[in-house]
Amino acid sequence: MNKNLLTGILLSLALSFIVGKSYACGTKPTAKIVSPDDPHNICVGDSVSFDGEGSDSETPPTGSYDGDNGTPNGGGNGISAYDWTFGDGSSGTGGTTSHTYNTAGTYTVTLEVTDDDNPSQTDTTTCTVHVIEVNDVTENKTQACVGEPITFTANSFPSDKPLGCIEWEKCYRQNSTDPWGYWDTASGGDNTAVLNTDTPGFYKYRARNGSDDSWKISSVVTVVRVKIIFDPEYLLVYTGDHAGDQPTKNAIARGDPKGGTFDWNYEKNGAGDIEFIGFTDGSPSAPSSIQIAEIKGTQPSLPKKDVELKVTYELDGKECEDSISLTVRRMKYTSSYAGVLTPLGEGPARWRRYYYHPIFDQFDDYIDEAGIPCDEIVTWKKGSKGWQKTGPGPTDYHTPDGSFPGGNVVRDTLECSSTRTWAEYHQHLKAGGWDTSPNYYIYLDPIGTPDLKLWKEQTTDE
Repeated sequence: MNKNLLTGILLSLALSFIVGKSYACGTKPTAKIVSPDDPHNICVGDSVSFDGEGSDSETPPTGSYDGDNGTPNGGGNGISAYDWTFGDGSSGTGGTTSHTYNTAGTYTVTLEVTDDDNPSQTDTTTCTVHVIEVNDVTENKTQACVGEPITFTANSFPSDKPLGCIEWEKCYRQNSTDPWGYWDTASGGDNTAVLNTDTPGFYKYRARNGSDDSWKISSVVTVVRVKIIFDPEYLLVYTGDHAGDQPTKNAIARGDPKGGTFDWNYEKNGAGDIEFIGFTDGSPSAPSSIQIAEIKGTQPSLPKKDVELKVTYELDGKECEDSISLTVRRMKYTSSYAGVLTPLGEGPARWRRYYYHPIFDQFDDYIDEAGIPCDEIVTWKKGSKGWQKTGPGPTDYHTPDGSFPGGNVVRDTLECSSTRTWAEYHQHLKAGGWDTSPNYYIYLDPIGTPDLKLWKEQTTDE
């Protein structure tokens, strides 16, 4: 065999063995994007770093490389040029580079690498970058009563992509005629924000995803509240001769924001009953925000709080309701009293006696005290048999203005007597004043002999 031919065959076999462990000769370069990840999501205005070079200390290199370079780490991996196009009309060069995206959308980034031995041999690869903005902000409801949360949702473009730089702000005004306040930072998650509707009024939310994203604003939402102001939670009702002349009381409803309408009603769960006398709008400074219902009790409650007073406030089609439980209380006068003796100075021992009559309702619950209807001066004398009452002395009829529950001014008289243990109590509510025909009797226990030791220094013998 020809010696030269044999040498060529052996050299060819050796090269084949070496190539199996390095690179094939005559191949075009390989383009590879090491970073960022593919696809890559960013916010509007973010900068992205690109790497097509990687590390050349490994076999093969982590980035782009030329297969016929001879060694895996020589001559920059056999790549003479890295050319980038970013999909938005911009381009760049270099094994590593960066680019800022100011407009939302989906962009295809292309890397082209060139063989350092043969410029005609090139290779390309691509990756995708999603630049995400807030497309719009929607809400699950535009009206709510206080206590009903409202959820705002930021919808992304491109759709269904994460909003990694979301910012939320909200704006508020109390009434529709008020100017809007400033935008304030609002709490929210990646794509939702929840308004806890504790305060009535008008709100709007806005969101953006990145410093170069434009704010997207929600619709205006309305939060409505109505509240009954009524204290204490009962009505008084007389019985017997007082029928038809019952005291009235005002129930005030506050509705916010202003501009809505009120509707009063009630339900009873027992015997209690009420009647609406009339309605009054709020003051000129708060038109249509306050309404007063004048009501009176007509039938005592049994059991307690068996009347549910309700008001519905409607604003722009949204209805909100508030209610309170009422007891219609009948004024019941008892035989209870408290007697107090007080000294009246020098001379014969004299004391002033007062009568009190507390008022209870049909459940025997204390309502109030009707005051001091009688002022009687009692004279005492110390004789052979000790201290004895000599007579009631002069009797003064008191007619104080006692204030009854419900704000009624009452004129009271109580006939005091030294011979009877009861007195006639005159109180009759009539249109235009108080009648004095007897209606109730208050039974008085005898006070008895006072503890004279208590007043020893203030009494003298005749």
